[in-house]
Amino acid sequence: LCVHGDDIWFAASAGHECVVGVVPSGLLAGTGGKPRIVCRMKGHEAAVTAVAFVPASGDAPLLLVSASEDRTLKIWDVQATAFVYSTPIVSAAAFTSLAVHPASRRVAAGTADGRLWLYSVSERKGPSWCLECLATISLAPKHIALRCLDHERAIDATPEESIPVIYSKPR
Repeated sequence: LCVHGDDIWFAASAGHECVVGVVPSGLLAGTGGKPRIVCRMKGHEAAVTAVAFVPASGDAPLLLVSASEDRTLKIWDVQATAFVYSTPIVSAAAFTSLAVHPASRRVAAGTADGRLWLYSVSERKGPSWCLECLATISLAPKHIALRCLDHERAIDATPEESIPVIYSKPR
């Protein structure tokens, strides 16, 4: 979900596509309007696993980032209902999760092999946007490897036995 202006925007993955809609503020205030589907966004070669809004900021439009089992991320301009950008295949494993920091327009994308990819939503020449990879973090049992642009270093991780485990069922 994303609040843009007075309206609430929503997006969901549906197979190989994303569905984007809006709930007008009037509906929530009891003054009228009805939810509507704005567009369906197609282009991934496999199931879409996560979607996240990048809020509008200044001249930057409301964007949607989608992640897929096809191992790519795509950017969509929600207001212009247009495809904007696709990463190449960047991982051997499928993307499984997305999170966006709205103020910095940074995207974190997780893959099934335990890597975290950190991106910046950047403006290219002209009215277009792209994802610029800032770092990858590989989580392994004994260490965390951090790779930023052209250098790599290992960071000692917390010993595995001291990491709390949270269970969803009583033990």
